[in-house]
Amino acid sequence: MSFETAREISSGRNEVESNPFALSAINDFMRTVPRLNSTISRTDSDQQEDLDKYTTKAALENLYAGIHSDISRAAIRRTEQAERPTPPTEKRDKQQSEIEDDLRKYGRQPLPVLTQLMKDNRVVAIADSHTQNDSQRLNAPDILRSLKEGGATHLVIEAPASTQEVLDKFNNTGNLDVTKLPSLLRDPAYVNMLKSARESGLKIVAGDAETGMHLPRNAVRMASTIKHILDQPNQDPNKPNKVALWAGTAHVHDYSPLRQQGATANPTAVEVLKKGNVQLVTVNQQSGGPESPVTRAAMNLRLPEIVSTSFARHIGAYSEIGIPLKVEGDQIIFYPSRRK
Repeated sequence: MSFETAREISSGRNEVESNPFALSAINDFMRTVPRLNSTISRTDSDQQEDLDKYTTKAALENLYAGIHSDISRAAIRRTEQAERPTPPTEKRDKQQSEIEDDLRKYGRQPLPVLTQLMKDNRVVAIADSHTQNDSQRLNAPDILRSLKEGGATHLVIEAPASTQEVLDKFNNTGNLDVTKLPSLLRDPAYVNMLKSARESGLKIVAGDAETGMHLPRNAVRMASTIKHILDQPNQDPNKPNKVALWAGTAHVHDYSPLRQQGATANPTAVEVLKKGNVQLVTVNQQSGGPESPVTRAAMNLRLPEIVSTSFARHIGAYSEIGIPLKVEGDQIIFYPSRRK
C-alpha cells in the first residue's frame, strides 16, 4: 500500500492535525509500510491480488478502529518528513523513572498472570502489532499454553470467514495448507502460533468479516463470532467455553474513556463485547520509538513483565501521541528491548 493509496483513502478529510487518533494511525501506518513492501517483493504474481487486499487491510487496521476516515492528506505529508517528536530530555528521563518505578512495584511474570486472567474472564484479547518480529507473536506458544491452562477452549484469529474450511481441516487433521491462508498470516511465527494453539487443544476460528476493509463491520462480526462461541455448551458443563482472541490493536482497544472527553472513533470488537456484558480483559505490549521512555525502561528488563494499567498509574497514563496506555490495554506486557 503506497502513500498515494493512503492519500486517496484520506481524500476530502480535513481538520485532524490535532486528532490523537489520526496521529496514532499515521505513525502505525508508517511502521507498517516497510514490512508490506518487503512482503510484496517476496510474493509471486498469482498471490498479488490476495496480498494487495490483506496488506491494505493490515495497514488500515492500524488506523485505530476505523478513524482513517479522519486522516487528511496534509497530516500524512507531514509525517512522511517528520519523525515523532521526542520529549525534552528532562521530561523524558522523569517519565522513564516513573515507568521503571511502576515496573518494580507492579511488574509480574506474565504467564501465571495470563492463566489467572483466563480463569477470571470469558475472553482474553491479545493485541498483535502486525509488524515483523512482533513480541506477542514470538511468545505465542507460551502465551497460548498459559491461556489453555486458564480454561481457554477456542482461539479466534483475525482471518476472513472464507478461511474457516482450511482451519477446520487443520483443527481435525493437523495438516495446514499455508498457501490458502491470507498472505500476512503466512509469517512463520504466525503459523507456529496456529500450530501451538492446536497442540494446546484450542479450536481455531476465523473472526473477520469478508469485507476486511470495513473495520466497523469487522468489529461486529468478530464480536458476534466470539459471543456465539461463548453461548455454545461445552462437552463438560462445568467448563464453559472461553476465548483467546488474537487480533490487531484496532480490535482490542477500548476508546470509551477518550469518547467521554469528546473524541470520536468507531467501536472495536472489545467494546462491542463489553456492551454485551461479556467479561473480558485486554493484553497489549509496550510500544514506542527508540527514545520513548517506555522503550528505554524496557531496556533494563532481563525478562518480560506484565503490569495492570489500573494499578501502574504512570504506565497507564503514559501517552506518546495522545492515547494513554490504559486505553491500549488493561494489562501491558513489557518485553526487554534491544539496545542499538
